[in-house]
Amino acid sequence: MKGFIAAVSLLFINIVYAEQPGISWGKNLDQALMQAQKTHQLLILDFYAGWCPPCNQMEQLTYSDKRIITQLKNFIPVKIDIDKQQKLANKYDGNARANGGSGIPATIILDANGKQLAKAHGYLSPEELSELLQKAAINTNKQPAEYELPRQM
Repeated sequence: MKGFIAAVSLLFINIVYAEQPGISWGKNLDQALMQAQKTHQLLILDFYAGWCPPCNQMEQLTYSDKRIITQLKNFIPVKIDIDKQQKLANKYDGNARANGGSGIPATIILDANGKQLAKAHGYLSPEELSELLQKAAINTNKQPAEYELPRQM
């Protein structure tokens, strides 16, 4: 009987999590840009490292937030591991301070042509990321202009 209850509990947990899909992150910026040009969507780049505590915190708290998951359905999300793609991280100033960058996590919004519309360095709460996404979307609807979320270090 205990085995049956445990099996039903595991099945229930799997069903609950299956109904709440997360963000489908791409890993290839070139492919994402081609897709963006076809769909006219913005891209969100998440520069991170597995050893970075604020990066892991953002993954666990911000990117799992239902509001953010919903908002990002209108974006093409791309995760860039700075340890594996340092040239790309350097190009977008998405690298760790130890590597000469401004710090990670780095969140950068691009238009379909690769133009940077918005950026932020450091951990972003769901509210802060939501604001950054909204500002970037507004910039594309009016005139493309860089917006940087004010950060307190």
